[in-house]
Amino acid sequence: LPADQAQDMLLVNKQLNDAATQGHMDAQFFLAKMHDSNNGIGIYPDFTTAAKWYLEAAKQGHAEAQSYRAIMCSQMGRWEEAYMWHLAASEQDFTFSQGHLGDCYLFGRGVVGNSAEALRWYKIGSKKGNGDSSKMLAHMYDTGEGVEKDETMAAHFYKLFIEQEGKYSHRSPHNILAHFRLGEMHSMGLGGCLKSAAKSTSYFKICATAGHSR
Repeated sequence: LPADQAQDMLLVNKQLNDAATQGHMDAQFFLAKMHDSNNGIGIYPDFTTAAKWYLEAAKQGHAEAQSYRAIMCSQMGRWEEAYMWHLAASEQDFTFSQGHLGDCYLFGRGVVGNSAEALRWYKIGSKKGNGDSSKMLAHMYDTGEGVEKDETMAAHFYKLFIEQEGKYSHRSPHNILAHFRLGEMHSMGLGGCLKSAAKSTSYFKICATAGHSR
């Protein structure tokens, strides 16, 4: 950074630190983001400092801080604490954590596995536009993991996932899989999909463009 910008950032950091120390949760959250090189701004990368201030803001009820603290706990393998914070954020309607909470229940991370709860939280997240939740619903219905296999529901959530993730690269492995499965479904007329060589080919072409061979 140029000298004047660096000086400005130091001033901002000091002001946030003063406010955070006085207990202002928004300041605590933004200070954490300034030190978080994975999920935040990472101007002054320091995992320990970021974790500390996310925790302080999370304890005061800051939903996004609760979610970020949960992610950090996951990275450290502290699954029970990760579950606790994802649950707290989800109950405050923080969509990002709702998908992760579904993962906790589906895979038994930090909590006893419960596919019904996983399904419930994924559906909540999906309705609010969370692509990861839709992706997991497609997976559950397509494979029958934790729910009765239903190709029609799988096709619905694959399409919804693609729509929700439209702003992201088609090269995403999950995006490629969704296109590939829809290509198969249209090829064979499964899951309520019209049997259509044209539609099937259009989905497979996207996979091929992304480097996935049928």
